Amino acid sequence: MLYVTTRDKRDAFTAHRAIFEEYGPDGGRYIPFSLPEFSGEEIAALKDKGFSQAVADVLNIFFSARLTGWDVDFCIGRNPIRFMQMNHRIVVAELWRNLDGQFAYVVRCLAARICEGCGKTTVSNWMSIGIRVAVLFGIYAEMLRDGMLSEGATFDISVQQGNFSAPMAAWYARKLGLPIGTIICTGVEDSAVWDFLHKGIYNPAGTPKALQEGLERLLTAVFAPEEAVRFMTCCQNKNAYSVTEEQLPLLNNGFFVTVAGENRAFTTVNSVYRTNSYVIDPETALCFGGIQDFRSKTGESKLTLLLSEETPLHYADDISCATGLKKEALQKLLNS
Repeated sequence: MLYVTTRDKRDAFTAHRAIFEEYGPDGGRYIPFSLPEFSGEEIAALKDKGFSQAVADVLNIFFSARLTGWDVDFCIGRNPIRFMQMNHRIVVAELWRNLDGQFAYVVRCLAARICEGCGKTTVSNWMSIGIRVAVLFGIYAEMLRDGMLSEGATFDISVQQGNFSAPMAAWYARKLGLPIGTIICTGVEDSAVWDFLHKGIYNPAGTPKALQEGLERLLTAVFAPEEAVRFMTCCQNKNAYSVTEEQLPLLNNGFFVTVAGENRAFTTVNSVYRTNSYVIDPETALCFGGIQDFRSKTGESKLTLLLSEETPLHYADDISCATGLKKEALQKLLNS
């Protein structure tokens, strides 16, 4: 696959550049020059491939890595994802079932395998997004195999807002052909992304550069590099940015953004435990709340995939305050 930058589609670069460099010569982030779109038959065939081979196939497209499903198993284990089916058609994908108890471990291990022998020690932003996309394909393959989804059925997905890498990965996965409906992303008491996608305005004051660059990717993907350049120029000059009324529906198509306070995370942890006998970490709880907000506003009820990226054990004290569970009881519950 060839790459360009978010600021210029005229010069193409190899995957090697996208792997080893954070920015192109013009300061833009690397993005694919063009994306393949898998047919319905190819998407349905993921059921027979399973998680590891589906992940390997997407990584090979993005990074010319020549991985096999066995390579993926060797890197992150044979069962790196565990599913929990909750009430109201919500499925939690636990991405933290590994030595470090967080999804970042999966990203690091797969990135190290892709870069094996090249001396690469850090994971570029595009590598992180590309690995997230590949994992979404693997998750979908397992959901088909386990009968959680029927072939062709659309599902919604709820992810952490963060620097917009997780929502962007879901966007790319949908563009490649996964039947993702709405991408629900939740922020913590931060209205920047909400204003951006709901109103088409962005005030760069006080917002991190990583988030601005994440939104730059979206603008290039939806419109053109010229729009991303205009956006980043506004950010660099600390000026407000806005899109037109005609552009806004194109920008926010398939997204739903909600904002929640930290207190809601802990009330949700308690609520989920009481109704499902299941414990989620505070970040996942916010994403669970995002699903509730989305369904309350739209009336949607299709199956929704909730990505959980860190073990609740890392928040044992907070979870104990929210649920009354001590660390030993929490550990036993997670291992059951």
